[in-house]
Amino acid sequence: MSSQKRKKILSGTILTILSVLAVILVALSIHLYLKNVDVKAKEMAMTSDVIYDLDLGNLNTEGLYHINLKEELLKLVNNEEEKEINTITCHIGEENFVLEVVVKKDDEQNQYIEVEKIVEDHFGVNARISIPNVESIEYRTSTSGDETIIKLNTDNESSYFAMTEGTYYILGQDIESISYMGDHFYYVSYNPKYKALREVNECTKEVKASIKNFKNADYYYKYGKINFLTDFYQKLSTKTYTVKDRCEELQSNLGSE
Repeated sequence: MSSQKRKKILSGTILTILSVLAVILVALSIHLYLKNVDVKAKEMAMTSDVIYDLDLGNLNTEGLYHINLKEELLKLVNNEEEKEINTITCHIGEENFVLEVVVKKDDEQNQYIEVEKIVEDHFGVNARISIPNVESIEYRTSTSGDETIIKLNTDNESSYFAMTEGTYYILGQDIESISYMGDHFYYVSYNPKYKALREVNECTKEVKASIKNFKNADYYYKYGKINFLTDFYQKLSTKTYTVKDRCEELQSNLGSE
């Protein structure tokens, strides 16, 4: 047998072995994946009384989806006759994150909702947050799927929870609101010094005098894109709305009444 023929046979044998190994590896990967999914499903079943699928909710003017979480979950809990429900794992449509929710009672036996944990396997997030008295949530995942925002609205305040690959954090008080437009998240940050201008109908002399070092050139709010990075978030200001702009807006509103 010639050396060239031996090389062909050897090459064919090696290719056959590699093909068999590739098939085995693919089959093993699928097996491990399905096993992992099964384990996670069993874990959720063991830690929650029920796994509940929420509707997507309504798209609001900020480009986020809104769900009346308390109303919907208490309806589920109080209509259940077969068993008592205290813990709920909430899925939302095609979203990757789930909410682990606990139904509790206050001293007067009124029921309330506490979001205990947010889990997002795609980002590797398993966050225990324990926020009580949640009334509703607003959420949005970017078109690229690289970041998700969840706004948790309680009976007296709101918090923005951001997730991206390998990290999560609650946005600071410098972020007043988040919107989603044109495949990107935007923020609004108000100047806390001029909070009074949000609660009046006119920039009177008395209002201006009540604000220390009142300046028309100061910013009333800043508006711009926001990027969610692995360590924190980055604000890119694209517009500044000044105190003068706010006072002129209030004056214009008075003239149109």
